[in-house]
Amino acid sequence: MEQASGVDERRAGPVGHRAPPIGGRGGAFKHEAFLYAGEEEFVAGALSFVAGALQANEPALVAVRDDRAELLREALGDDARRVTLADAVELARNPARLIPAWLRFLEEQAPERGRGTVIAESIWPGRSAAELSECARYEELLNVAFADGRAWRLVCPYDVAVLDDDAVELARSTHPLLWRHGGTKSSGAYEGADAAQPFEGTLPDPPAGAQTLAFTITGLHALREFVTDAAHRARLSREGTENVRLAVNELASNSIRHGGGAGTLTTWRENGSLICQVSDRGRIREPLVGRLRPAPDQASGRGLWLVNHLCDLVQVRSDDRGSVVRVHMRGGGEGADRRA
Repeated sequence: MEQASGVDERRAGPVGHRAPPIGGRGGAFKHEAFLYAGEEEFVAGALSFVAGALQANEPALVAVRDDRAELLREALGDDARRVTLADAVELARNPARLIPAWLRFLEEQAPERGRGTVIAESIWPGRSAAELSECARYEELLNVAFADGRAWRLVCPYDVAVLDDDAVELARSTHPLLWRHGGTKSSGAYEGADAAQPFEGTLPDPPAGAQTLAFTITGLHALREFVTDAAHRARLSREGTENVRLAVNELASNSIRHGGGAGTLTTWRENGSLICQVSDRGRIREPLVGRLRPAPDQASGRGLWLVNHLCDLVQVRSDDRGSVVRVHMRGGGEGADRRA
């Protein structure tokens, strides 16, 4: 089976438009790792990136954590009004939402293929192993999504003073360019866009107490009730319950259409989140599935796009044996069950 779990999502476009064409002048997209140590180096470097954009009359977006954003806002002074500031913790909660966010920014703020600069933090101390794994896949896929496309600059800050060696090595291997101490150089560790393998690897096994439900086309109502019960025990909000129920229903429907007509749902609690995993026998091959918005007239292919925008984190793994999509939804309540 060639496709499963929303694999048809091949066409793109933010806010009802297709993505900027992929194809054209080589090297137009500049993807840089901004390696800095501490707040002073961050502000100095970020100011230089923003100043370059403003001097060229190009739009600039900065998505970093609140403490970094406040430091930069103070340093910019009146020029802060010319910069779009966003909360990285919210924006990058699910890294799969970031590529469409940059597409939307370029379409809205730099139309007619104009240039723009984005400074966007996705990796910082305290992110979970699952989040870091998806951040790594996001960094790799940037080089696929924007290869030979429009000319714009994406700067990804990494605080080398507090991040571990693995995170810094990730920056070096996924970014063609490295910015350090005021200068840019090529990364000798960069592996190239062809190295991106977003579906490779395996996820940790569900815990022994996880609940499972096998489903077919006749069992979708029972599946939705199963998810609702798990969400209630996890003390999800009403919105969170609706979102995870819709996401799992979409994944299960795609399993039925593209994954052999059946699948398995597994649910459990982990670190305050409800985890729902849908597995089937299909194979996902399109690397940017779920990260490029389907065109308005596209009848199918909205599965993983919708799921990525409903859930706090989405993990996809797929090979010849089948596909697994694991979604995370943060719960609430101190006394919630540890398993759901």
